[in-house]
Amino acid sequence: IDEKLPRWAMAIEGLPLLQVQRIDSHFTERAYEPGSNVFRQADRGETFFVVVTGQVRLSHTNVEGKEYVSGIWSTDYPLGLVSAVLGQRRIQSVQAINQVILRTMNCNDLIDLMAELPQFSINMSRLLASMARYSIARSGPLALDSSAGRLARVLVRLAADNDVGKDADGLKRTVSGVRQDDLAMMVGASRPWVSLTLGSFERQGLISRGRGRIVINDIGTFERVFRS
Repeated sequence: IDEKLPRWAMAIEGLPLLQVQRIDSHFTERAYEPGSNVFRQADRGETFFVVVTGQVRLSHTNVEGKEYVSGIWSTDYPLGLVSAVLGQRRIQSVQAINQVILRTMNCNDLIDLMAELPQFSINMSRLLASMARYSIARSGPLALDSSAGRLARVLVRLAADNDVGKDADGLKRTVSGVRQDDLAMMVGASRPWVSLTLGSFERQGLISRGRGRIVINDIGTFERVFRS
């Protein structure tokens, strides 16, 4: 994915230190244990969050009750920002994968700061647009891929989203904290199929698997194999 990852840093880019400190003063920190819910789908969007440490799982449940995992995110990613700005209910649930620390701000404080600080308001507009663009860029190709291609794209995206696992040569990428059940829901396949397909990737030398992680051995080769 060539799109720039949406991060909270975009919201404060280029702001004077005093303005950044003023914005930071409206945040409070909260810690979440592994498996705990940050918020649930349909909750009121009265606050938003920024990931400080750890990983979170975003999911959506449709009207038939089927859950779809839409992403795994980590440091500096904003959570619940769209619903906070719109003053609407949450469209996704967010759950801590491991020990997570988040910063949170009330949506009324956010709107007041945007009204007070014009450049911050412009930056926020760019951040929200970046989030929308990135979502379209990462999800569009999945509809056209084979199942194996969708799984490959999801692995590449998860590695990019989490900013993890780059080796000295910049070739390896590591996906951690993601269950095969999550991958199955993201790809639209069964868990046994995901397990078999990961095994096929491993036999081809494309990935290595360890406890709680998947290593893409050479990101360039991996992307070329599945490039449409």
